[in-house]
Amino acid sequence: MKKVLFFASILMVFTYSISFAFQYGSPEPTAKAGSFAVQGGYYYNTNKLEGFGDSFDMKSHNAYFQGNFGILKDWEIYGRVGAANMKVKELFTANEDFNDKAKFFASAGFKGVFYRMNGFSLGLFGQASYYTNYKDDRTVKAAGGVGTWDMKLKNLWDLTGGIGFQAKFSPYLYLYGGPFVYLTQVDACYTSTVPGQLADTTRTLKGKNNFGGFLGLAIPLTKKISLNLEGQVKTNISGGAAISYAF
Repeated sequence: MKKVLFFASILMVFTYSISFAFQYGSPEPTAKAGSFAVQGGYYYNTNKLEGFGDSFDMKSHNAYFQGNFGILKDWEIYGRVGAANMKVKELFTANEDFNDKAKFFASAGFKGVFYRMNGFSLGLFGQASYYTNYKDDRTVKAAGGVGTWDMKLKNLWDLTGGIGFQAKFSPYLYLYGGPFVYLTQVDACYTSTVPGQLADTTRTLKGKNNFGGFLGLAIPLTKKISLNLEGQVKTNISGGAAISYAF
């Protein structure tokens, strides 16, 4: 039990000091073949987007519910639904951030193990997510009158694939992690009705970095309930936590 607390403390310090990201979890499936599992989680996602000849820091709080199904021995698929807000620093101007409240998103993915030996396992995972459109606006006064700046973020999606490992330290503590490839894109639609600044422009923003890594702890609380703590590095660093129940 002391080992569990020690490693959990290290990861919690790492996670909270950098902020709470997408959770991929251990490559070990939660659901047994032919059975279901459920999961609830929260993550704080940070990333850097490029477009308009500049780069922008993106941040969002995400909460979700997930259902897993074991399709084969050591392999499962899952669906995830949740809500995420959106903040993009200085997307309007150097002093104006883009902000919108939590909106619906959905994800689907798979993971599984193809190699095991002496408490060590190696597997693959993949995930795709799609987000509801976000919107923010500003009322602006100019010499010619009053108008608005309107910004919409549309068609936000991301794709991830990677290799994961899990090492069993004790019946109460598993360490997991690995590298991944990450793609994300969103259309930023900008409209201005400010006199002298009329504009109707759409630009595509993409993730600045396409590679990353993750590290986490899987902590079995009972035979059916487990806790995951996970940190990630893409362009920025973030992380999250989730609790799972296997039927």
